[in-house]
Amino acid sequence: MWGNGRFARYTTAEMIQKVNLAPVEVTDFDNDGSSKPADAIDRLFGCGRSVAALDAHGEIVYNRVRVLKARPAYTKLDRGVVESILCNYSGLCRGVFYSGRNLDRQQARILKVEGLGHALPALWEARGRVFKKEHLGEHNGWVGIDRDRLTHYRDTGELLWVNEGR
Repeated sequence: MWGNGRFARYTTAEMIQKVNLAPVEVTDFDNDGSSKPADAIDRLFGCGRSVAALDAHGEIVYNRVRVLKARPAYTKLDRGVVESILCNYSGLCRGVFYSGRNLDRQQARILKVEGLGHALPALWEARGRVFKKEHLGEHNGWVGIDRDRLTHYRDTGELLWVNEGR
């Protein structure tokens, strides 16, 4: 998709694949201009930032995940999923991500829209159906992104699970 950035391309492909159930698949890592996946690959392998090295090592990660069958239960494994995992790992290392951050961010965004006078009961219901209650702030007394959790992995090397240490 000429003219779109990497994030837009991956997001569009994922929406077509998972929402429209079209048989599309991300077939390469396209690390030209990559930032977060490149950071993660370089952290894992120390391979530098050349596109050829990043693409080759991205394939190593993809093949290792495929062999281990380590994938999210809700989706088919493809390079797009691995690219997202690499982005998350980069965020963990840089102190801007934690397991559950996206759920917490979504909760804050829903509350913000509701604060403008728009009730969104279908979104709360969907979250309750899709995710375990112990992972959701609305069932456990926290609201939005936890700033302390963002830097925990970066500072300690310890991975906290979604509801751990709250």
